[in-house]
Amino acid sequence: MVKFRCPKCGQKLGVPDEWAGRRIRCNRCKEGCDVPSDTAVQAAGVAGAGVAQTPAKPQTKSPQRAAGVAAPADVTGEAAGSDDGFAADIFGKDLFPQNAEAGQEVQVAIPRPASSFKSPGPVRGESGPSAASAVLKGAGKIPLSLGASVVCTVVAAGLWAGIAAATGWSFFILEIGIGWAAGAGLVLFTQRRGVVLGLAAAAIGLFGIFVGKFFLAQWVFLPELRQGFSENGQLTAEMKENMTDEQIEEMLVDNPDLELAVVCRYLEDKGEIQSGFVARLVEDTFNGEENPQLMAELEELEPKIQETLEGWDDATRLNMVRKYLPGLYQQAMSRLAETPIGIGLALLSAFSLWDLVLIPLGLAAAFKMGYAEKD
Repeated sequence: MVKFRCPKCGQKLGVPDEWAGRRIRCNRCKEGCDVPSDTAVQAAGVAGAGVAQTPAKPQTKSPQRAAGVAAPADVTGEAAGSDDGFAADIFGKDLFPQNAEAGQEVQVAIPRPASSFKSPGPVRGESGPSAASAVLKGAGKIPLSLGASVVCTVVAAGLWAGIAAATGWSFFILEIGIGWAAGAGLVLFTQRRGVVLGLAAAAIGLFGIFVGKFFLAQWVFLPELRQGFSENGQLTAEMKENMTDEQIEEMLVDNPDLELAVVCRYLEDKGEIQSGFVARLVEDTFNGEENPQLMAELEELEPKIQETLEGWDDATRLNMVRKYLPGLYQQAMSRLAETPIGIGLALLSAFSLWDLVLIPLGLAAAFKMGYAEKD
């Protein structure tokens, strides 16, 4: 048996000889210490250290001894009470039972070295490399979830506008479905959620609703606007009947180019200028930049235009404007549908009073999906 003292508290310890060089834990101070080899014990002079040696106690063979199981003898501690000096292994368990009688040999299970045990891994609240990698792994799913939410929202917006274009009905109640799709896409890859992700789902849901409005304007209201401008003969008839001479004079004063367009349209009908010239003239008005080729053609036509205007008296002039202006206005409105102004008008048509109720409901659905914990 190897007998030595704990270097921390001085407790006398004793372990089997085959444990020399291993690491154990003192049962008094619970500090780990190395079991010295036989040569180290002799060199340290444990017997001559000035500490009274406890005589060996008589030993009797126990049933375990009779069965061929060897165990170290009892070692008496320096202090009275429960702290009796029995050695403990690295896990803090006594190598010798507290109720061992003097001289009795007991069976002791030799523990495995600490290096042979696998780490149980991080527990909740534990810090370390494993815990940090777990956090990073979970955080890495957030961008993936946000991307999935955006994709699901855009798909839902496209479905809403597609259904409206196919049926002719706007079905504004489907805005709630866009909000739900935003939350559903967010929870595909994220299990632990909260207020932040709920707000993110609501923001993506609002974005999706506006995308749906844009699709609705492009696929439903803009074609209707374009068709209404190009095919509405009632508008032309009303302008011809309701425009007074004073209104026509005021329009010509405010927009001098209007008279030029009327004269060119008259010359087109007579076949004196190339057909489609007025359409190009209207197109150039909305382009914002002058077409050099068109300006060159207009300069060549200027003498003919001036000659025509000089041949009209005031009554003829007003009648020509009343005849050709509604068609020119209708043509301009058809071209306006292709400009940002027309797209803005169509987008405005995509909103209704129902949005005051349906948009908040859609955002609430998105927030609830992103906030609730997955079962």
